[in-house]
Formats: sequence, C-alpha cells, structure tokens
Amino acid sequence: MADHPQKVPLLNLDTFTEHPSVKIDGVLYGLSPLDALSVFAFQRVRKVAPQIGRLLKKEITEDESSELETLLVEMCQILLDAPPEVRAKLTVLQQLSVYTAFLMLPRPTLLRAVGGQLGTEETSPSGAPSRRGSHGSTGARRSNGSRPSRSRSSGRASP
Repeated sequence: MADHPQKVPLLNLDTFTEHPSVKIDGVLYGLSPLDALSVFAFQRVRKVAPQIGRLLKKEITEDESSELETLLVEMCQILLDAPPEVRAKLTVLQQLSVYTAFLMLPRPTLLRAVGGQLGTEETSPSGAPSRRGSHGSTGARRSNGSRPSRSRSSGRASP
C-alpha cells in the first residue's frame, strides 16, 4: 500500500480527539462530538434532530412546546457528559444552547456521508438551510444528452 500514488488520503481518521466542553456553574462538562456517539445515540440524534428543527421553525402550541422540551432533555442526556442533577438544573433555553453548540461542531467526513444532515435532506438539525456543501446548481450547463426537452407549460416531452 505504501506505493499507492494517491497523495491525499481518501479518509483521515484520528482516534484521539479532544472533546469540546460546556461550562456550567464554573465546572467544565464534555460535549460529545458526533463521531464519539454510540450507534444507538447516533440513531437517536438522527431521529430527534429533525423534530427539533421542525418545532423551532414555527410558532408552536403548548403541546408542541412540551414536546420540544422533552426532545431537548433527551438531546442533553445524549450529548452532555454531566450528572443528571446538573442537567436537571438547566433551563429550556440553556438546553437549547447546549444543542446549538453541538450543531456547530464540525462533522467528520465519513459521518457526513453516512449521516447526511442528521436525517434531513436540505436543512440542518436546527431547521436552517444547510451550509455544509451545496445541493444546488454548480452553474454548469446541462448537456443535451439523450433526454428530450420538456415543455414549460405541460411538463411533457416536446417533439
């Protein structure tokens, strides 16, 4: 493998990384980056994150507010390496701040490829438009290829 002509590795993995921290009442607690989560925790984050994003994007009802609070508690349990009594003292907005800090962490290349945008297509877990790469046009012209052109009004192929 040492004779491989590729100069830039396809994948660069670090097994030791410093975990970011959050200071609560003067004490530092670890914030788990995405690549440090267990498979179960990763799947929960992928499921819960879009739900949080959906709720944050709109004016919510009392029931939805309770749902959001429950989801934020769950995310803090997964992401914040702090004792339950410390997490229990956090207000909803502080829990949201912990979650937002997690969203700002860089995502490893492999997990971006496997996890997409944590379960969403065009938005980040907060519900904001994705800023990690582009799914839009690169400005290149489309080749004529063998596809028939489409009529703007009917969507059908034109002769």
